[in-house]
Amino acid sequence: MSPTRLPARPGEVIDRDRPLDFTWNGRQVSGFAGDTIVSALAAGGCRVFSRSMKYHRPRGILTADFWDPNTLVQVGDEPNVRGGHRLLEAGMQVTAQNAWPSLRFDAKALTALGGRALSAGFYYKTFMRPRRLWPLYEKVLARFAPGGVIDPDSAPRRHEKRYAHPDVVVAGGGPAGLAAATAAARAGARVLLVEHEHAPGGHLRWGTKRERALGAAVADAARTVGVEILTDATLVGRWEDNSLAFAEELAGHVLQLMPGLERMRLLRQWSGLCDMTPDYSPIIGPTPVDGFYCDVGWGTYGFKAAPVAGEQLAACIAGGHVPDLIEPFTLSRFAEGRLVGEKGAAAVGH
Repeated sequence: MSPTRLPARPGEVIDRDRPLDFTWNGRQVSGFAGDTIVSALAAGGCRVFSRSMKYHRPRGILTADFWDPNTLVQVGDEPNVRGGHRLLEAGMQVTAQNAWPSLRFDAKALTALGGRALSAGFYYKTFMRPRRLWPLYEKVLARFAPGGVIDPDSAPRRHEKRYAHPDVVVAGGGPAGLAAATAAARAGARVLLVEHEHAPGGHLRWGTKRERALGAAVADAARTVGVEILTDATLVGRWEDNSLAFAEELAGHVLQLMPGLERMRLLRQWSGLCDMTPDYSPIIGPTPVDGFYCDVGWGTYGFKAAPVAGEQLAACIAGGHVPDLIEPFTLSRFAEGRLVGEKGAAAVGH
C-alpha cells in the first residue's frame, strides 16, 4: 500500500480487493475501485494537480469533490473533467491541463515575473493592434488559454433530455434532504431529489455501520414512497415560473440546446459558472434569518479578498455588529438601493 494511503477504516467506499491501474501524465499509477481520480492520485503522493489560470502557480486539493476548482483534468479526449468527483476506471489516461511543457516545470509560470503589468482586465485591451499581427497573437492566446484540449475527430456525446413536472424538487440527498423528500411524497406530492454525489445518504455514507445502514434505509424509504432520486446530477439554475435545470454533464447539454454546434471544431475551450450579483459585488454579513450569515457572490472578484472577508465576517458574528469595511456589501443594500458601483474592480466593467 502507498505510504500516503490512509489505512482501512469502517465505512470507506473503496474496495481494496479491486486494484485499478491508470496513467497520470504518462506515468503508471494505481488506485482502487471506488476511488475518485483525485483520491487515487493523492494516495499515490501527488500534491499538485493543476496550475492557476493567470500566473500558473501550483494548485493542490481544495475540496476534493465536484466543486474543487483545482482538480480539473483531461481524461483521454475529454477535457475539464472534475477529478474530485469522477470515479476511477481501469486504463484511464489522465493528464494535467493548462501547463506547458509539464505540470512540474511549467514555463508559463514566468508570467508571474510581469505580474505588476498584468492587472485585472489587461487582456481586454491587449493584442488588438496592429491588426496584421493578429495571427501571431492568436497563437500566443491559444497557448495560454486555460482548460483542456478538444479532439476535433472525437465522436460527439449524446445525452438524454426530458421535461419533468414534479411538485417538489429537493436539492441535496443527505439525511435532511431525504427526510424532506419523503415527507413531501407522503403528503401526496410528486418529488424529485437531485444529488451531485454518486449515491444519496450524505455523511451517513461514511459513518459507523449503524449510520451506513440508516442512510441506506432512509434512501430506500424515499424511493418506496415514490421519490425519484437523480445522482451524479447538479442543479444549475432556477428561472421564472419555478423552472429548474439540472444536468449530469454540463457541457454535453449545450448540444441539446444548439444542435448546430455538433460539427463545430475548437482548439481550446474554457467554461464555467459565475455567481455574480446585480452590482457584481459580493454579499457579506447578516441576513433577515436570525443567526444566518453569508459570504457569497464573489463572481469575478477572485479569492484575494477571501482572508479579510473571513476576518470581518468573524468580527461581525462575534461582536454582533457589521464592521464598517463590509457594511456596503450587506444583503440589505438591494432593498435600500445602495448598489456598489465598482464593476471595474471585478474587470467586468466592459
